[in-house]
Amino acid sequence: MDELAELAADKGRDGGQRLMGEGGLLVELTRELMQAAVEAEMNLHLAEESCRIGGCASHSGAPATGTGRGR
Repeated sequence: MDELAELAADKGRDGGQRLMGEGGLLVELTRELMQAAVEAEMNLHLAEESCRIGGCASHSGAPATGTGRGR
């Protein structure tokens, strides 16, 4: 996080990119952060769905049994 803050400060000082507003660095960073969060959430959801449908291996590496519906 400190590196991002330093990068933003450098960009602002150098006049290379605005920090806020349309086309600003903050908008760009927010977009990237949201995209990463959505991708992580989707990966988690797909992994859970895959386990629900096909079963997951337990921590010991053995195939999971049951349907995952509390039976």
